[in-house]
Amino acid sequence: MKIIMFLLLLASIITRAYSAPQVAADGEASADFGKHPAKNQQAASFKIKNTGDEDLKILRILKTCGACAEIKVSKDVIAAGEVADVTLKVSAYSLSGPYTKNFFVETNDPAQKFFRITFTGNAVPAAEIKPSALVYAGRLETGRTYKQSFQIIPTEKGTEFGEPEIESNYQVKASFNKKDGTSSLDFEFTPEKADGEMRCKIKIPVTKPEGWKQLEITIVANVSLKFIAVPGKIVLPEKTDTPVEKEFQLRLAGGESKLLKDKMLSMDKLEGVEFKIMNIENNTFYLQGIFSCAFIDKLAGKKNIQVKFSIPDTEPATLELSTE
Repeated sequence: MKIIMFLLLLASIITRAYSAPQVAADGEASADFGKHPAKNQQAASFKIKNTGDEDLKILRILKTCGACAEIKVSKDVIAAGEVADVTLKVSAYSLSGPYTKNFFVETNDPAQKFFRITFTGNAVPAAEIKPSALVYAGRLETGRTYKQSFQIIPTEKGTEFGEPEIESNYQVKASFNKKDGTSSLDFEFTPEKADGEMRCKIKIPVTKPEGWKQLEITIVANVSLKFIAVPGKIVLPEKTDTPVEKEFQLRLAGGESKLLKDKMLSMDKLEGVEFKIMNIENNTFYLQGIFSCAFIDKLAGKKNIQVKFSIPDTEPATLELSTE
């Protein structure tokens, strides 16, 4: 009898020691929406069950696609043996092309803190834009025309487009061309001044079929001046018995010709290094650096040092010094 009582007590202790909530799917934990128009919202529902013997607490929902989906759980606390509904709504226009996305239900289950649910599909847009609906043109020089052509490829027969609308902080040109069922857009921009960032948005209405949001093409370019070191890196020997001389240039790129003077140039001061301006021509400082033996010994221990050169109204140029 004592042995039986002991075993029952031991079983009770073990049960209490291992009692915990446990999250599990009550049915499928994934949804496949297949091929669908990107303009249409998609929805699915799932069920999660607490197969443990303590309350299962829903702590939060973690998504891998930001604002593409809205997810709700019907209960904050799921009692042992109970079930909660999980609803998923994929927002219209939030995804394009084939996708596989996950979201995670974080709980107090000690064995599985994050429970994963997956949804897949293929969101088909009204048209494919090539090379891309977002183009960064980089840094443009004043007076030089930048051109970019876009192909507008409908994904459904009978799709028609209206005339594009242009929103831009600079004067740009855009021509929309339709021929033999295909459409293209030719974009041109000639910066006159180097004074900031050009951002242009071109909106193309979808007139057929109805119900589609307008297509958008965004072009971004930097038309500000840039001060650069050429080359950007100077390599010095690890050891030397004599000072080392190296020539390099500091160029003002991205704008019209500007009158540069030696007094405009400022630079970091380095002990054991002398920088001399040899010439100024075509928006360029031509310099010579003279590096002492003591500086090279110090540089060998540090491996590399960056030196900044500045002129008014531009970001500094950076020259990297290193040893072989």
